[in-house]
Amino acid sequence: MSFGKVMVASAALGLTSYGVYYALSRELISDGLIVRAVEAFVPIAAGGIVFLAACHLLGIKELEQVRRSVVAKFASRDLT
Repeated sequence: MSFGKVMVASAALGLTSYGVYYALSRELISDGLIVRAVEAFVPIAAGGIVFLAACHLLGIKELEQVRRSVVAKFASRDLT
């Protein structure tokens, strides 16, 4: 069951990333390094946010396990 939910969330990620990239590539006309970086990283970030939101909405339990692991990893770091 989780596999199917992850597939749905992944499809949402892919569609969002492609849509954002397509919109940016039509609006940003320059070929500079900054424009290329924006065209690469903004769609990735948007897709990631949509993926996490879809996982949350679909109730994928493994997402909570990953969140706890990441929080524990950073909480155990000595920041001094």
